[in-house]
Amino acid sequence: MMREFTGQKDMVRPAKTRVATAFITLNCFKANKRKLREMFTSSAWIKSKVLRLVDGERKPPTGYIYEAVDRAKKIIAASFKNKQEKYKEIFKIIDKRWNCQLHRPLHLAGYYLNPSLYYNNPDVEDDSEILGGLHSCIDKLALIEEVKSKIHLEIPLYRHAEGIFGTPFSKKMRATLAPGML
Repeated sequence: MMREFTGQKDMVRPAKTRVATAFITLNCFKANKRKLREMFTSSAWIKSKVLRLVDGERKPPTGYIYEAVDRAKKIIAASFKNKQEKYKEIFKIIDKRWNCQLHRPLHLAGYYLNPSLYYNNPDVEDDSEILGGLHSCIDKLALIEEVKSKIHLEIPLYRHAEGIFGTPFSKKMRATLAPGML
């Protein structure tokens, strides 16, 4: 959206030093102040799903936040033709904020347990970070060993969309209804 309002201009231009990068970036924001103000007051911004991702009451944001950051990083890398030297400074900024505030096992478990995200991404089962977050949450939140065992027995049913997870209604509602809203 920002590129649309600024005529496809990049706001962040990596330089040889962090200070220079910050200065150039601030200068770009200053030069595009009017256009950025138009963006933030536009109807497109008001309708933006990004704004509602964290602040919405319609669906719990936990899993969606992890997915959104992951997707944003993939888009950033692709916009720099996957040349890491061009976007590594941007990723450092994102990761610094992400790691100190939002990158928690609960977000990973929320991503895994969100059917609309889980069943649309076959790579989830091979992602040790996501699985580690899920198991960390199970260990923290299920205090009774018997409950932990029951949860672990249900995971294969969820993974393979069997039992209640495989009913036509459950499959239909994956993308329609947020987790826990039944």
